[in-house]
Amino acid sequence: MYLITVIIERIGESALDPAAMAREVGAQAGPEDGFEHVSTHAGPDVLQVGIFCLARDRKTAETIALRLCRKALERQPQSAGWRLHDEPYSTKWSTLCRLHRDSGPLPSAPPWPSA
Repeated sequence: MYLITVIIERIGESALDPAAMAREVGAQAGPEDGFEHVSTHAGPDVLQVGIFCLARDRKTAETIALRLCRKALERQPQSAGWRLHDEPYSTKWSTLCRLHRDSGPLPSAPPWPSA
């Protein structure tokens, strides 16, 4: 299982509802996507979308996560004010579990993109 973090950055004045975005990502996923879970974390001008999915490799997981986020963003009425970053962060879930077991709390989220 992979955890793929997709960054969506505000480029306009519109607000984006993190809960609505998470629901839409889940709604866009099909059985072939290996989708397991989604979480969102909002910053002042950025939305971080974490997608857990089962995939044969990291690149496939990243492709799935980007596609789901792109489709979900297109369905949001405020999407014109937001931009999807095409380079997600990815981590194999077993690596995070091992880090947690060996050294305490999970690592912090990747840094927010600079404006």
